Amino acid sequence: MKIYVADTYNNFRFLLADALRHDGADVAEFRDGASLLGAAVSVPPALVVMDWRLADVSALDVLEHLRAEGILAPVIVTTSDDLPPC
Repeated sequence: MKIYVADTYNNFRFLLADALRHDGADVAEFRDGASLLGAAVSVPPALVVMDWRLADVSALDVLEHLRAEGILAPVIVTTSDDLPPC
């Protein structure tokens, strides 16, 4: 199972990818949305975990592009932004 992890911040990306690898997952890491999208077209992931705000695009933009390419993998979006309560 190929899992894509995308986050601009190295520390969080490395931590998450390492934990997933420890559990036996095949993980690819990306610093930005463009790199993730380029890889996803050639090797579609089984799961995507990405930050809400990547260096170049938002997670919503990445999700729209994935779906437009027919990639229907589940997507988990993370953030460290301080969000107001719902």
